[in-house]
Amino acid sequence: PDSVEATWLLRWFAHIVQRPWERPDIAPLLHTPTRGTGRGLIARMMGAILGEYARVVMAGELSGQFNEYLDRTLLVTFEETAEGSDPTTRDKMSAIIRNMITAKEATINIKYGLKYVVDVFARFMFQTNIQDALAFDDQERRIYAIACTLDAMSEEAGKEFAEKLKDNTFVRGVAAYLMQMDISE
Repeated sequence: PDSVEATWLLRWFAHIVQRPWERPDIAPLLHTPTRGTGRGLIARMMGAILGEYARVVMAGELSGQFNEYLDRTLLVTFEETAEGSDPTTRDKMSAIIRNMITAKEATINIKYGLKYVVDVFARFMFQTNIQDALAFDDQERRIYAIACTLDAMSEEAGKEFAEKLKDNTFVRGVAAYLMQMDISE
């Protein structure tokens, strides 16, 4: 991402930490054609900070009937996001995504459990390697597409960062940075 996009994304993450009760009506879509650039590590970092309040799910669960990942969650990262090439499917998935980003309540449907309604505090982040993964145009206000033009990380660098995620001092340092970040703009 360029510096404007990187700053926007950092502020978006900082907002989760500083104002978990205040849900923005916009979600980042991190796109890169290159695999292994570290997008998944970003989700893992936020998972280390938010603990049980962060979930990483496969994007295919968007169209599934079970959605317990929305309950008591502040961040849901959808990996491998793609709506498919069928126009009807794309339109249906676009509507589901737009509704999820802005809905204030959700009916939680747990497999083998009773349905119940909850207030939704979850923010959504989408990650993909597919250029046109989501059907939206330049006027879309709920998706902020960020093109990641980074090269793939070396396996060693990825393992090194993954090890840092086990270091509570490192994770607390990142959380402290997000807590003090100015999100007023």
